[in-house]
Formats: sequence, C-alpha cells, structure tokens
Amino acid sequence: MLLAPLFPFWRLSGVASQSIIKKGMDDNGNFQIDLVTGLEHYPNKVLFIVGECNKVIGKEFQEGHMKHFNNAEMIIVKGAGHTMFGEKTEESLSIIRKYFEEKYLNIITKHSSGL
Repeated sequence: MLLAPLFPFWRLSGVASQSIIKKGMDDNGNFQIDLVTGLEHYPNKVLFIVGECNKVIGKEFQEGHMKHFNNAEMIIVKGAGHTMFGEKTEESLSIIRKYFEEKYLNIITKHSSGL
C-alpha cells in the first residue's frame, strides 16, 4: 500500500495526534498543561468504564485518574479489552444507559424536592 511508508503509526491519525500532544510539552517531553487542578470540586459522579483485558489504559491506569474526583465509580467489562465498545457493545452501552438513567432520576428527584 502506498500510504504505509508516509505514516509511521498504525492509525492514520497518529501523526496528527503526536503533533497535538507535542504542543503541550516542554523540550524534555513533560506535559505543561494542567488538566487536574480543581477536579476534586466537580460535584457529579464520574463513571470510568474499563475493559478487563485492557493492557493499554486498564484498571490500574484509570485508578490513577479516579483519585482526582470525589465521586468516581469504575465498572469493569469482563472479557473486553481496549476496544470494549466493539467487543462487548451491548454490555458497554447498557452501562452507559444505566449511568444516564441514574443521573436523570437524580435531577428529577432534586427538582421535585425543591433543591
């Protein structure tokens, strides 16, 4: 294929992604963008969905992100890897639907109680 030598990454967006990421780094490769300050003040529940077999950004990686939120929950999709939405589509979507249903019911309850 002709495009393969032009793109050093297996995803065609790899070159663009690397370029964008490098814009937020100093000359030593350290991130200079603060994406976590203040997250502890976010009042809503944050849902982390993780594929059980995800070796790229799996459970341990996500636990590092969860510590920045006061109200975080992790749900592990059994038997799924990094592409859990393709591997376990219905189960993944069911988790998201349940999260939004609970969020919606929470809003309705607060509104009807006058909070």
